[in-house]
Amino acid sequence: MTHDQIAARLEGFVRGHFGVARDDPAFSRRAHLFQDGYVDSLGVVELLAFIHEEFGVEVPDEALVPERFETIEDIARVVHGLVDGRVDRGLADAPPGSLRRGSSRDSGLDARRAAG
Repeated sequence: MTHDQIAARLEGFVRGHFGVARDDPAFSRRAHLFQDGYVDSLGVVELLAFIHEEFGVEVPDEALVPERFETIEDIARVVHGLVDGRVDRGLADAPPGSLRRGSSRDSGLDARRAAG
């Protein structure tokens, strides 16, 4: 499965599940899903469940940081790496400290840990 195919499925899910209108001029695959209010903390859990069901992979906690999980393009890149078995390749080039949890920017992404 290609990156673009994964991104298209993710976009379809986000648009359908979170009620994003097709003609929303601010929404694209590069829109900041959490910062711009398209997806909230509960939505993260729903998105992760969709990824698991649709692609058969579980997103590791290390990937749940804004730098890797903010836009549809970001999420598609992570999922593509997981589907292709390249988990470490997608995370290995992270800048030092970027995989650290607990900053105010990633608090919405911690919903998975709190919910599970």
